[in-house]
Amino acid sequence: MVKINLFLEVSSGWCISVPERLKRHEIKTTATPIEVECAVTFTCFANHHDLVYGVEPPAHSQSRCLHSGYTHNEKGRLVKGRQSGMPEEEYWNSFFNPNCILSKLGCYEQCGDVVEFGCGYGSFTEAAAKTVDGCVFALDIEQEMIEATENKLKQAGIANVIVERRDFVADGSGRPDASVGYAMLFNILHIEEPVALLREARRVLNPGGKVGVIHWNYDATTPRGPSMDIRPRPEQVRGWLEDADFQDIRFEPLECCPYHYGFVASKLSE
Repeated sequence: MVKINLFLEVSSGWCISVPERLKRHEIKTTATPIEVECAVTFTCFANHHDLVYGVEPPAHSQSRCLHSGYTHNEKGRLVKGRQSGMPEEEYWNSFFNPNCILSKLGCYEQCGDVVEFGCGYGSFTEAAAKTVDGCVFALDIEQEMIEATENKLKQAGIANVIVERRDFVADGSGRPDASVGYAMLFNILHIEEPVALLREARRVLNPGGKVGVIHWNYDATTPRGPSMDIRPRPEQVRGWLEDADFQDIRFEPLECCPYHYGFVASKLSE
């Protein structure tokens, strides 16, 4: 066991993920460091929709911070780099054409039910709900994003969506085996264990179901996106899809969204 010193600046709560034990420490705002004991391998994260906080891991531990917005101070400690991993909604939506992306990545009317790993502001949630003939299960760990998505759907008069606050990285999607026709993993595969999340997506897909993946281009000049040391290259994403036993893997350059690339792949059998 090792101790981690946490230096919180502003917060409604923060999590330290310990992959070996799937343990969570909910930490409230404080002006003083807090010591938390956990296993040597740990993950520090505040989700890609949350504020960013400072973490000082022990020198001999293995750590990886998952989200953009981190900078280092003169002592080498990670500190808050910007106010949020998610910018204002209007600016964020300017990077995407949800209908184009869903069309290119195989999310059509006949998909049936859909699960979305990380709904954010609900831009893709709304587009998918208007496209498919089933229900969209929209998941996110951040209450702020849950509320934003629910408000968007209410204003649009959309009723075929179930929005759930859920830590799907630690706890899975909560959906039964072989229960959906499509899975969306958009700007999420810079997490610590991408293959595990892809396997969870495959588990809940019906035979013949598809997964759609998008991520920021591997290019430091993109206006947003995670740091380059954790941003996946397209060839890495293809390899992860193969490791998760997906087939018919197809790369999509996404000309309609110049800062992103995409993949679509199928679950052909159990």
